[in-house]
Amino acid sequence: MTFNKNTLTKKIFTSLFALVFITVSLAMSGCGPRDAEAEGNGFTDEELKLFVEAVQQIMPLNQISQMQMMGELEDQDISIEKFNEINQALQMGQEPDATQDEMDAFNIAMDNIEEIQIEFEEILKETIEETGLSFDRYEEIIMAYEEDPELQDRIHNLLEEQQPEAPQQEGQPQYPPQPPQE
Repeated sequence: MTFNKNTLTKKIFTSLFALVFITVSLAMSGCGPRDAEAEGNGFTDEELKLFVEAVQQIMPLNQISQMQMMGELEDQDISIEKFNEINQALQMGQEPDATQDEMDAFNIAMDNIEEIQIEFEEILKETIEETGLSFDRYEEIIMAYEEDPELQDRIHNLLEEQQPEAPQQEGQPQYPPQPPQE
């Protein structure tokens, strides 16, 4: 399989950061109550419930994937800043300001990160489809979520409904339960 590193790199980090932004935004939401029957955006309550279920299952998987990617940078002894600097220069068609050792480390880390991302995408699709929601519909909801405040409210309300009832410290957001670390 042949990859265009610049395009794939952009896709990897764009999709990863979009997922992180959405999941963190959902988890930390403090929206007030709202009518859950609003239909202005074309998604049923059942679809949104499946979406929230999928997001909650994806969050720990996303954290694992991020840790693996960070581990690759550490294994290659390249900082996040330098990795991003090289990546940005390459995306802009510029020559990176990097030594040959840094470029070698970047290339090895990028190859390994691409493999992690491909594996994560496969697990992501399987996890989403196991909830009963198609991956395409999941992507449609994400795209609509980014631009539709009404949909954001509906999803936030559903997430709040599914949060476990446990005491939380003042000012601390409540997150879905995380799997035990081994």
